[in-house]
Amino acid sequence: MSIIAIVVTYNRLELLTKVIEGLRSQTMKPDTILVINNGSTDGTNQWLSEQRDIVTVQQENTGASGGFHRGIKEADSLGAEWTWIMDDDVIPDDKCLEKLIEIGLTGKRIITPQRYQDNIPFRPEPVHCNFSNPFRSLWVRHPNDSDYVNGIAEVECGTFEGPLVHKSVFEKVGFPDKEFFIFADDTEFFERCWQKGFSTFIVSDAKLHRMIPFVSHDTPVWKRYYEIRNVTVLDIRFGNYFVKVLRPLFYTVRMLLRAKSLYEFKSIIIGWYHGVSGRLGKR
Repeated sequence: MSIIAIVVTYNRLELLTKVIEGLRSQTMKPDTILVINNGSTDGTNQWLSEQRDIVTVQQENTGASGGFHRGIKEADSLGAEWTWIMDDDVIPDDKCLEKLIEIGLTGKRIITPQRYQDNIPFRPEPVHCNFSNPFRSLWVRHPNDSDYVNGIAEVECGTFEGPLVHKSVFEKVGFPDKEFFIFADDTEFFERCWQKGFSTFIVSDAKLHRMIPFVSHDTPVWKRYYEIRNVTVLDIRFGNYFVKVLRPLFYTVRMLLRAKSLYEFKSIIIGWYHGVSGRLGKR
């Protein structure tokens, strides 16, 4: 059983070293640690060159989605049966992989840790996604305690913060869409998984700690373009007729009303237009 852990990083050397230490400390160690360095300029390249137990891929900054696409593709070419996926700001507990594999060996193909933020369970994964009602949010409901049965919760979509994915999933579903660059690339991938019959299972005993707190409605201005563009693409790819037509407009208007600068206003408009027209990639 070959397990390859992939970490996508960009200019977070201090955090990356902590992630790698977490991987090295696993009671069940991955066979390979593969780091995708997205063109970092903070000394990451030099540090990685000094590590003898890390396989490194150096590339230009293709965003998180490009990094995950490349990492999973590389892991697949190396013969990974299981690919453990994460970015550079999460630290797994030492038994995290052991607990994930334990559930994976029961036949589940996508298993993800319970994430923590400030020692509090962090549960933004959608139990279900809404691609039928244009007047409701895409992400319908987050899991609560009642969703966990024997310490496991089944959800429609996960994130790229710690999922362990079996090779059979990539064989049937393909890789993440690298053209998303950043934001919602994980939702797009896991929705494809869901539609092909693969649920995501959150394991409460497998713990992963976030080092950068998530703050709702605190998206940086530069990311607004990708936010509206990519959720528009999600609606067009997976939604019914009314969702395809109406919800991107609803999201756009709501974001425009919150815009605090002309630059943000223009970014939202351009993002919506590029989403509708299918123009992806780095802006």
